[in-house]
Amino acid sequence: MDCGKILRRAGEITWQWKGLWLLGLLISLCYLIGSFVLIRIGLPNPQHASTGELPAWFSVATCLGLVGSLLSAIVWLIAQGGLIAGVQHAADGGRTSFPLAWRAGLRHFWALFGIAFLAASPLVVTLFLTFCATTALGLGLAVSDPAAASQDIFRVAIPIFSAIILLTTAVVYVVFALASRGAVLEDLGWVEAFRCGTQAFRNNLGRIVLLGLVLLALRTLVGAVTGAAVLATLLSASGSGLAEQMWNTPAWAIAITALLGLALGAVLETYASAVWTLAYRHLAGLEWTPGIPFVGGPPLRE
Repeated sequence: MDCGKILRRAGEITWQWKGLWLLGLLISLCYLIGSFVLIRIGLPNPQHASTGELPAWFSVATCLGLVGSLLSAIVWLIAQGGLIAGVQHAADGGRTSFPLAWRAGLRHFWALFGIAFLAASPLVVTLFLTFCATTALGLGLAVSDPAAASQDIFRVAIPIFSAIILLTTAVVYVVFALASRGAVLEDLGWVEAFRCGTQAFRNNLGRIVLLGLVLLALRTLVGAVTGAAVLATLLSASGSGLAEQMWNTPAWAIAITALLGLALGAVLETYASAVWTLAYRHLAGLEWTPGIPFVGGPPLRE
């Protein structure tokens, strides 16, 4: 698998078929909604926090936020499937559009949902075991040295457990990316697609990691640009702390920052989907993209 040619071809498809950016925009919007809900719940208004009382609308807003997050997850899965199908049509030399890609995503929604459930299971188990280990370590240290218990946990355990969680999240993301291609491109069931995605990841670990690192570098760059805009927005707001500054940030500043993040994220999500789709086509032995020689390799299914 020639990673360089895959990355170049993915860039060509992303630039040529700008209609797919709408699906990338939906994915970025789902990320934004989820982040906004978490931030608003995790950082309540300092005025309410100081009094210890929450307004009546806070519970309603929290429920609406959770419902919005659920709907965002559904849209996220459909848009992911649509992007995969759209890139597939473009790679085969055909034509694609937002309505066609969206219908393809709807058609494979339940398969993608099942794959997401299977892929997320190891992450949930890792989070649970990490929580149990952190709690047990904290109790053990509290018995021996109560004064230094919290410091020891933050200095030693938290970085290690955080690294484990990040590594597990990265593996889950890549396996889901590959397995979802099996469901859409080969019309596999969610269990069979998950098996193929896991096998593709295991048998081509080096090349998969290389592609993942390239995409991670691009996401870091986009995140740095967006983060700089967020920092500038917060600095422009009045307040003595982060929570107070966030609640005092002008609406126009939030809108500009959100639009910047959505625009960059739309292109990046489209490009990342094209990279993983082209990579899976090669690993699965599907009809290859014109202009890129197919070297062959072991099939993902017996």
